Amino acid sequence: MRMDEFIVTGIEIDLRMNVLRLNVGAMLDDLEHVVETGCSGSVDIGAGGRLLGVDLGESYAPVMPPEPGTEAMARSAVVEVTAIRDRASRQILSIVIPRRGEGYEITYPSGNQ
Repeated sequence: MRMDEFIVTGIEIDLRMNVLRLNVGAMLDDLEHVVETGCSGSVDIGAGGRLLGVDLGESYAPVMPPEPGTEAMARSAVVEVTAIRDRASRQILSIVIPRRGEGYEITYPSGNQ
């Protein structure tokens, strides 16, 4: 079984909410046409809190590769994420993930590194 891969087209940092938003589709200007759903995912974190990617089960959103020579330091943590979807097509437009949680903290690309 092949896992589908998202293409991350942008990353937004919301310091007030302490989350990252990974844009993986064309955002809609009209918020009436989007729906937010919570789901369980897995974040892959590299050395220094570098966000490597987010796994949503059948789909993966790679963010950045690990720094050379640090591949063995990568770890994963289960996290509750919010998927923002197009109401009509149900296509995921963005993935919102907390910058820290039990067993992980994202320090790059969130500006702390």
